[in-house]
Amino acid sequence: MTTAVSDATRRQRIATLSQVTRVAALVIAVALPLAGLTYWGFAPAATLAAAAPVPAAWLAEFGLGQRLLATLLAVLPVLPLSWGLLRLASALEAFRQGRAFGLVAATGMRDFAIGVFACTLLKLISGALVSVVLSWNAPAGQKQLAISVSSDMLLMLIVGAVLTLVGWALTEAAAIAEENAQFI
Repeated sequence: MTTAVSDATRRQRIATLSQVTRVAALVIAVALPLAGLTYWGFAPAATLAAAAPVPAAWLAEFGLGQRLLATLLAVLPVLPLSWGLLRLASALEAFRQGRAFGLVAATGMRDFAIGVFACTLLKLISGALVSVVLSWNAPAGQKQLAISVSSDMLLMLIVGAVLTLVGWALTEAAAIAEENAQFI
């Protein structure tokens, strides 16, 4: 009887944590692009210059086209991450329902990993392109193409790639298990 209670308690803990994490993933999936759009769309040019960092004078004539392009480029990496978080939410719902090893959970986890990997790659590219856009009005010879690679980015690329592989393997295993279940 002790085992049944502990199994029920364990399942309830998994369900509760899955639900809390699912809600957090959904909120973050919506909040990240909205925060990026708000910041890049409405922050004063001096704030953007300080964060870049570029001289504020370069953004004195920061026009609508330049702002829209910088906003698009800055928000671009967040989009696959938001998609991945939405897919993670479906996996967590499957966890909550006790179907952690099913196809929905496996594909959701795999897609989340793909989103993390794509976000990290796009961050590298878009960051470089944003530096070009922000230095658009720089004096001749001072325009910039800044490429930033951090240990966090490299770690996220590895984590995203490994979790994608694990997700693909789980997806294959879940598909085989579902196919085998149809024969019984």
